[in-house]
Amino acid sequence: IRNPIAGISGTLQVIVNGMDAEDGRAVILGRVQEQVHRLDRLVRDLLQYSRPCELAFAPTTLRSLAEEGLRQAAVDAELEVLTDHELLTDAGAVQQILVNLLQNARDAAGDTGWVGLRVGPGRELWVMDDGPGVPHELRDTLFRPFVSSKAKGTGLGLAICERRAQEVGGTLDLVHGPMSWPEGRHRGAAFRLRLPAAPRR
Repeated sequence: IRNPIAGISGTLQVIVNGMDAEDGRAVILGRVQEQVHRLDRLVRDLLQYSRPCELAFAPTTLRSLAEEGLRQAAVDAELEVLTDHELLTDAGAVQQILVNLLQNARDAAGDTGWVGLRVGPGRELWVMDDGPGVPHELRDTLFRPFVSSKAKGTGLGLAICERRAQEVGGTLDLVHGPMSWPEGRHRGAAFRLRLPAAPRR
């Protein structure tokens, strides 16, 4: 499915490039191209959700997972390390979770908002923000496929994250209530990823 989508997108780009910027048809085709990109993201997310991840467990630390997740997400976030633990896990799966959570937090907090990534206590990774939080009506269904508070979201990001957490033997949950963070900056959503010391046999 993705090959025809790529072909459509490429053809649209060629057509748009041959038009004047002020041509009204270019604007319309630009909107069509946005929807094609959205369809491509949906197909990609469906594939990620439907296929089990090929895991490669290796020794690492919580801090290194957090730092690499921040780098890949390209999000300006405050990193707090309470504790650091060694563990045996699939770094790629964990970083996929962190990238999704961090980018969601950035979107929720906005350009001037705050995002935090906490390592610990225990074998836990927390992603927090000072955005509006998760609407009450979505909290019980947030990890189900196609549930999203974003107008342009596919609703599969958090479902994929929860599945990846389960695949490495961990859990992912949305935590309600006040969180303790320096200067009390957290007011929005808080997600907690708990990881085992090693995969369960």
